[in-house]
Amino acid sequence: MEKQSITQTQARILIYLSSVHRSRKYVSAISSKLDIDYSYCLKVLQTMLGKGWLTKTAIRNKMFYFTTETAPIENAHRIYLNIDELQRELKAFEVAEDDN
Repeated sequence: MEKQSITQTQARILIYLSSVHRSRKYVSAISSKLDIDYSYCLKVLQTMLGKGWLTKTAIRNKMFYFTTETAPIENAHRIYLNIDELQRELKAFEVAEDDN
C-alpha cells in the first residue's frame, strides 16, 4: 500500500484552518475543537510548517497558524470525505450484524 502524502490528522487540521475565523487559529483552540491532544497537535503543526503548508504568527502571547498556497486543502477534503464514508459503511455493517 502506498503511503499517503497527508495524514488524517493533517487533513482535519487543514480543513479546520481553512474554514474558521482567524481568531480561532491557535493551538489550544485547534486541539480542543478537533479533540486532539495538545502536544500531539503541536507536533503535527510543526511537521506541517516544515512541509511549507502553514505559516505561523505570534499575536499577544499566542501563536496563530495559517494555511499557505501550497497546503493540500483539496486533498485534505478528499481524504476526510473518504474516511467519513468508510466510517458510515462500517457503522451500517455493525448494525446489520447486530440484526442477525
